[in-house]
Amino acid sequence: MPCEGIELTAIRSLQPQGHCQSIPSSLHDPSTSTTKKSTYLNLLQSLDYSQHSDFIMANSISPALLAAANVFGTILLGFGINAIVRPAHGLTFFEMEPPTGTADRKLVDNLMVVYGIRDVFMAVAIYSTSYYKARKPLGWCLLGVSGVAFTDGLVCYLNGKGEWAHWGYAPMVGGIGAILLGA
Repeated sequence: MPCEGIELTAIRSLQPQGHCQSIPSSLHDPSTSTTKKSTYLNLLQSLDYSQHSDFIMANSISPALLAAANVFGTILLGFGINAIVRPAHGLTFFEMEPPTGTADRKLVDNLMVVYGIRDVFMAVAIYSTSYYKARKPLGWCLLGVSGVAFTDGLVCYLNGKGEWAHWGYAPMVGGIGAILLGA
């Protein structure tokens, strides 16, 4: 039986897909008492829909969390474009010097393009999940960025310097990601 009726509009939006057929046909009948309809609607409202909270509250993200995520996305976009356009300067974020040999320099410049497009991809992933207010996917994107920042710091640590330039923001990004995931 299809879900119809003005009284059921609010409940229909709360019901997980496939549960509309459980609404008795008597609720559609104008002769059914208001008390009976009200009792049934109150019962439906009291049901636990917590397992469907992502469906019900899909757009419930704090504007501050969205803004913070987009700030990190913008920083990543800038880092990525910089690494693609100016590979030697991109190396300075790892406190490394470009090699002097032509073949080695070409290899490092090409690897910096790979590094740069990685950052651009992370920025686009953050922007798109933020735009659609996809709370959990945005949280996972930010946790991924945190893992990348930690790994970048580890590479710097293994090279002897610059790790805290990456490890300093990894917990901030990871914390916002964890909040978005509901942790």
